[in-house]
Formats: sequence, structure tokens, C-alpha cells
Amino acid sequence: MSNPRYFFAGLFHETHSFISEKTGLEDFAQAGFGSNEPISLPGSPMAAATEVIRRSGAEIFEGPYFAAMPSGVVCHSVFDTWKSRFEAAWKSMNGDCEGIFLVFHGAMVTDKEVDLECAAAKWIRQLPGAEEIPISCVLDLHGNISKSFCQQVNALVAYQKNPHTDATEAACSAANLLLSSSQSGRNLRCIWRGTDVVWPPSGTGTADQPMLTLESCARALEEQDGVATASVFAGYSYSDTPDTGVSLVLTVDGDMIEARAEAALDELQSLAHRYRDAGIPEADSTQDLLSALRSGQSSPIIVAEASDNIGAGAPGDCTGLLRTFIDLNLNNAGVIMNDPLSVAQLEKHSYGQTVVLSIGGRGWEGDPGPIEHEVEYVSRFDGKFTLDDPRSHLASMAGVVIDMGQCALVRIKGITILLTSKKTPPFDLGQWRVAGIDPKTFAVIGVKAAVGHRQAYDPIASVQFTFDTLGPCRLDLRSLPFKHIRRPIFPLDG
Repeated sequence: MSNPRYFFAGLFHETHSFISEKTGLEDFAQAGFGSNEPISLPGSPMAAATEVIRRSGAEIFEGPYFAAMPSGVVCHSVFDTWKSRFEAAWKSMNGDCEGIFLVFHGAMVTDKEVDLECAAAKWIRQLPGAEEIPISCVLDLHGNISKSFCQQVNALVAYQKNPHTDATEAACSAANLLLSSSQSGRNLRCIWRGTDVVWPPSGTGTADQPMLTLESCARALEEQDGVATASVFAGYSYSDTPDTGVSLVLTVDGDMIEARAEAALDELQSLAHRYRDAGIPEADSTQDLLSALRSGQSSPIIVAEASDNIGAGAPGDCTGLLRTFIDLNLNNAGVIMNDPLSVAQLEKHSYGQTVVLSIGGRGWEGDPGPIEHEVEYVSRFDGKFTLDDPRSHLASMAGVVIDMGQCALVRIKGITILLTSKKTPPFDLGQWRVAGIDPKTFAVIGVKAAVGHRQAYDPIASVQFTFDTLGPCRLDLRSLPFKHIRRPIFPLDG
């Protein structure tokens, strides 16, 4: 008798609806087009889940795995290509499949479909042999989850932490649910509940309110009989969909009494409403930064430029924070800018030269434009590095080996600027160390992030501030031109 076989596939993208950039097939890393080897992305949720299934003695069959860094609306042709490769791999199994494991983000939008994960799940269910078998899915905590999507799958597991240090654990949990459903006859189903709350990413850290209380309540609910998982989806506010915002999903045993499940969701929903104001953070000011500098902090002061949050789809080259650092004439400060054009221009120069560069300001149409300034050209290097922390938020997106493209170091007086060729969320200190810099030696570090950087930077920080400069990921969601989001919803409608 042959070993049971499971089909694995992934389609992972957090889509920013309010930037002009389009995300095409060339932006997606593609792997596993039907080969018989497990998808290999060390440190990723996919790799963790495949290991769980292999340890059970079952076989893995690979479908397509497409993933891209957060960016603008995805060309629908990417989804068409994914479906084509999925179907080809599926047919080669000849109907011999015990279950399907999916790695999704939960906030992917194409130019034709605002609920891409639901569209993908519905399409899979129509394939011959996929109508009744269990489907289990691991998703980012920032998914915008619809009721329709939940009706297509048997189990959903969200990351429980932000920064996402538990992505591999969540994937293992989802894989174990798939095994228990397919091999032990466990009848799993998902029950969904929406809210009328949406928070910016800066308000969704799980060490703080409101997510701290919501996640604590979810863990308590998982102790109830019949509740396999309780997932709190904080939502992703920059994807404009009818389901954008906070949602709650229970994966339950099929015979769990519906009234008990609804009562559990009532409790979570009530907490989301009660703590909704806590999810709207206030920005800090330059005066806060100057006061901290005057106090003589011995460890770096971290300034998060949440409006240019690379991990939320921003270009990573907005100039607001760097302009502030220059205007304040900061000494011993560091910031990372994604600027492949500047990196390329420096190639013809020698280290130590003074060069006039036009830095940043090209990736978002609302930016004032590049900063033209004399810089000292310090060094150039290959931007590949292995994460210092294999549990980094970045590992959940790209595994443990990261490629920032060709990079260069320049200085404007006391400000060191690391220029990258590929936008890379600042979620690991290895970014600085590969450049030969110990980030702990800086007095001030600017990071283009909201929360995901904290796993790396909290241990070295003396104090942290969040600046709301010009950028596509502003803290004030009321400034965004929503068209599809359900209304009324807090804070858009008071």
C-alpha cells in the first residue's frame, strides 16, 4: 500500500491598493512546479509544514509556490499562471491525494479580484478530486479574511505574533490539523466573524493593546472542547476590499454546537470594539527625538518611519525621515534607503570620493522628490546575508537567506546611509552587519517599518519613536481613498 500523499502550494502577497506600482510575474519568486522534492525555502512556513508531513510518513507533492515582497496591485495574469501550474501538477497526481496544504497571506488583490484567496480556494474546490478532501491553510496575521473564503477550507491558522516570530509554528499547527482531518477522520470547519474596525499596522503589535488582549482571549478559547484554533486577523488596512479590517476565525470540530462557537466569537468581537481606540497610535515628533538625544542615551534611539513601511508595500525610498535627519544635523545616525539607481551610479566612482547623488524620492508619487546632496562614497558590497535571527519577521516572508541586491554605503556628514538595490524590510540586524557595521554603535537609527522591526531592534534600543512622515502608509487611514471597504467602519466613520 502506497504512502498517503499531500499537495502543497502557496500564493503569498500583501497588496497595497493605494500606490500606482503594479506587481507582475517577474516580482514573484517561483518554486516547485510539480517536482517530487519538498519546496525548499529554509526557515519559511512552507518548509516547516513539509517537514511535519514528511515525519508522518506521507509524501509531499509540490504545486506552485509564488511569493513576492509587499507592493502594489498584482496583475491578474500572475494568478492565471499560478492556476495553470497548479492544475498541471494536480493532474499528475491522478486523483491520489489525501489533502491540500496552502500558504497564503490573506491580503492579496489583483486588478480583477479583491478577494484573491477566496477565488483561489473556490477554483481549487472545482478541480476533480478536490471537492471533498480537507484543505488547511496558514496565513499572515494581517490577512483580510472573508466569510466566503472560510467556507471553502477546513482549517485556517493565523500567525499569533507580530512581529511574526511564530510563522513556522503556525504552519506546523496547520499541517497537523490537515493530518488529523485526513487520517483520523476529524471533521473540521471554519466559522468567521467580521468587525467594523480597521487599524493601521502600527496598531497591531501583539505585545501591546489591543492585540495583546485579543490574542490572550483567543488562547483561552482554544482550551474549550471542540475549538482547534482561534485566529485573530488584525487585517491589512492598505488593501482596499470589502473585508479589510479585523476579523476572527475559529477552526472547530464539525460537531461543535454552533451556539457555543458563536458565543466565543461574540467575546472576541466585543473585545475588538472595546479596545478599538488603542489600535490607533499617535505619532511622535522631532522634539521627542531631540529630548531623547539631550538625555544622553547610551544605546541607539530607534525612529520608525511607519509611513514608508517596506513590510507594508511602501517603496523604502521616501525621503521624509532622511530629510529630517539632515535638517537636524544628526551625528552618528544610520538609515537604509532602497535606491538601485544611486547604487548603479556609484559603480563608476572610487571609495573615498565625494559624489553628488540624487537619493530616493522616486518610488511614491507623493514624495517631494530625490534629495540631491554631496556624499562620501564609503564602500560597495553584495547584499546577500543570512538572518541573524532565524525567527525574524522577515523569515516568514522570504526564508533565512536574504538578497538586498548590490548595495553601497555613503555618508552625509554624520549620517550613514545604506543603499540597497532590492527593497528589504528592516527586520534583521544582519542588514547592517553584512555592510561591516555594528548597529549598536549608532546613536540614532531610522527604520522603514511599523512593528516588524521590533524583534531585531528592541534588544539594542534605548527608546523608540514612530514618525508619520509623507508616505503611502500613513497612520491616519482617513487620508486614504477607499472605494471597496465596508462602511461604516472605525476610525473612518468616527
